[in-house]
Amino acid sequence: MRIILLCFASIFVCTNTYAGNQINKQIKISADTLVSDVKADYAEFRGNVTAFQGNTILTCDCLTIKFIKNKNSTPKTQNKSLAGSDSIREIIAEGNVYIQFDDKLAQSDLAVYDMIKNIMILTGPNTQIISGRDSIRGSKIILDRSTGLTKVESNTKKPIEVNFYPGKKILE
Repeated sequence: MRIILLCFASIFVCTNTYAGNQINKQIKISADTLVSDVKADYAEFRGNVTAFQGNTILTCDCLTIKFIKNKNSTPKTQNKSLAGSDSIREIIAEGNVYIQFDDKLAQSDLAVYDMIKNIMILTGPNTQIISGRDSIRGSKIILDRSTGLTKVESNTKKPIEVNFYPGKKILE
């Protein structure tokens, strides 16, 4: 079981939108509305949200990006287009969350990615990660991208489910 969980974690460590060489690639977001607050350091996209970066696509009902201000920046050097801040602290995707990359798909009601701790938490009664015919499902999936540790939790009504096909590497 631990091997399966480590394999699922590795898909995010290796290919996640904000991992490795994709961190500096352009992010393109489309939505019905955008509210950006420079003083509160956040931007919120609502309605038909789609975000692209590299080979990763995220869709959801609402996407909130929380920023960290660079203390060395001045009002002239800050990019005021999205909350006036210099780096992302946290990304929150809510409602019908789908994250697609390579041949993998993560689905949940809520996805919270803490950029500082490098941890992604997917929650909801039907949270799952699918890779080809393999899948893992639970009410909460915690991915620590720094260590590769994955924890899958269930609620009291429904246990976790893992489906995989032996005879090949998991998540090939």
